[in-house]
Amino acid sequence: MNKKMHIGVGIVVTVLLLGLVIPPLTDHETADVKINGQALTLTAADTWYEHLRGFQGIELEGVKNDGMLMMYSKEAVRSFSTKGIEFPVDVVWIKGSKVVRVDSGVQTSLITGEEEVIDSAPLSVDFIMILPSEGTKKMFAVPGNLATITLD
Repeated sequence: MNKKMHIGVGIVVTVLLLGLVIPPLTDHETADVKINGQALTLTAADTWYEHLRGFQGIELEGVKNDGMLMMYSKEAVRSFSTKGIEFPVDVVWIKGSKVVRVDSGVQTSLITGEEEVIDSAPLSVDFIMILPSEGTKKMFAVPGNLATITLD
């Protein structure tokens, strides 16, 4: 192996090890989210590995609860990828307790199979709510709505 490959392998191993040793933000498995009077129970994702895994390799029927809430310890510009997700999703970006953006029907290309990557730029967020598509219509989530998040 050449020097660049050694460095690349070292970086990957370091990142994987960090993902295994960094403790989760909470001990909670679910989060109740209420937006515009509508309540959802979401799977809480607060580790690097849970953020990376998301819904990859899970069929729509296998989605636990109403979706997933990715939680972060501080606000930053965040990204989301549809890699390995076999169904369209709605992505709700939350800063503090306010919905700041909603992306509906985000999905891997049905023609090319290429993943779609979106980010919150220029907005910093500390929560990303991922729902099987049509979930935001059920909740009427729009930017400006207040989001109440309770961890179970």
